[in-house]
Amino acid sequence: MDELIERITDMHLVLMDRSYTFPDYESDEKHLKELEDLINEMESVFSKDDNYVQEVFGGELKNSTYRSHGMQLPLFMYIDFMIIAIEENMVTTTDLNDQKSALIERLKKVREKAAKLPHKEIFDPNKEISKKTRESIGGSRGSFSFGVEEIDGDDYLHFMAVVGIDYFDRSYFKTETKNERGLAYEDDIKHLEMVRTEKNKKKIEEMISHISHYFKDNKIPTDPDKFHEELVDVFMNDTLSYGLYRLVEAILEKAPVEEIDKLFDSVLITEANLKAKEVETKKEEKVQEVEIEEEKVEEPELEKKEEPIPSKKGMFGRLKGFLSSSPAEEQTKEEKEESIERFENERKKQIIEDEEIRNVVIYKMEMIDGKQVLVPLDNSEYKVVKR
Repeated sequence: MDELIERITDMHLVLMDRSYTFPDYESDEKHLKELEDLINEMESVFSKDDNYVQEVFGGELKNSTYRSHGMQLPLFMYIDFMIIAIEENMVTTTDLNDQKSALIERLKKVREKAAKLPHKEIFDPNKEISKKTRESIGGSRGSFSFGVEEIDGDDYLHFMAVVGIDYFDRSYFKTETKNERGLAYEDDIKHLEMVRTEKNKKKIEEMISHISHYFKDNKIPTDPDKFHEELVDVFMNDTLSYGLYRLVEAILEKAPVEEIDKLFDSVLITEANLKAKEVETKKEEKVQEVEIEEEKVEEPELEKKEEPIPSKKGMFGRLKGFLSSSPAEEQTKEEKEESIERFENERKKQIIEDEEIRNVVIYKMEMIDGKQVLVPLDNSEYKVVKR
């Protein structure tokens, strides 16, 4: 049975092989004959009892020659590869179409039986292999493998293939390769596309909800040309205004979600920077208010009553010496109080003395209209000095 399993797991490689020594129809005819013999053997196994079929074909088939990095696959998938090889790699031999069609029909009947055998849940015989997977398998000529890919917490069957591209010219022939990969089943591709569409739709709705307050009636403009007309604050920050404009424009034009995401992130960053700047400004204003209040509280009551000493000679010019000669900021509180007390005492004495001097009146005798009259002198005409 091991020999049969080896032939089954390698048959798609045989069918994909192209020999440039012989014409295509000679190679294909030989390969189709090998396939027909294999189908006969598989049909023979399925004609046996269920236990025997399960023992031979159940689960995933092991192939020692199959690539070690590739996962083991159930029988129905190898049959799919055989059908793909015929349809993708034997298109040039149209004269063998009838034979190919007949063999494909037989393969499909064997596949129906193989699909009912136990196998891992990741393999689903009811799902159609995607067009890209089929083309990549055919283009790889056997250089492909399958694996499991986790997306959003769910496991999906995916393929990896090294696809060869042939270039023909009169002077040369060469083959280039490229790596292809993707989800194996068309249903999985459509399901994830639907999930992404709904997810992206919800994401854009959340973006619109976030920025709607910048516009009148909490609705973003339906026309980019009317953007500025719909703004609530026409004097908003230029960077924010420009970022909002580009975001709204991208949403209205249904740009790729990745592009819209980047524009929205840019708006969020601008908002965060403006918010941080606003908070910093408020902190500075609060600090200034506190400093002003502290100055009011700490200012000594005596300093508020302190009278300036005239710089010119005047009534209290003589009293300057009674104040401390040290700068005010270097004086202690006791020194300031003592200096002010001395100044006040001397000022009161001077007021009394000056009052006594002001009470003195000096007269002089003058002849007015032939009579001698006592006339008081103006105090600017004399100086009274106290003994």
